[in-house]
Amino acid sequence: MKYLLLKSLAPLASKAMQEKYIVDGTKQEYLVPSELLDQAASVCARALSASLKSTDLNPKDIEAVRQFDVVLKWELKDFDVESYGNEALVHSCAEWAEISKAAGTCLSSLGFSQEVWEQSDA
Repeated sequence: MKYLLLKSLAPLASKAMQEKYIVDGTKQEYLVPSELLDQAASVCARALSASLKSTDLNPKDIEAVRQFDVVLKWELKDFDVESYGNEALVHSCAEWAEISKAAGTCLSSLGFSQEVWEQSDA
């Protein structure tokens, strides 16, 4: 489960990845913001429902995911990601910035280093 969380939340947390694959994406290499948000919501729901079963998430991890999930749901409440251009979304959208920050906080709580992940993906 931790690996799925990393794969889902890291692109949301990483400004470098957002620049490379959202702002400057190509036909072959790009990320779609709405899909990133949907995937994050889905993986969080899975992690939180799996928390009752045996997983690689401890109570501290589950709380970190729960906190991210709360921020994600709050920010998505009245947020239309499709109404922003990619550059405006990444550089100046308050909702996106809050989601990105919360994703980074969650990943740190789970023991992931954003810098190491960005270097390994470069």
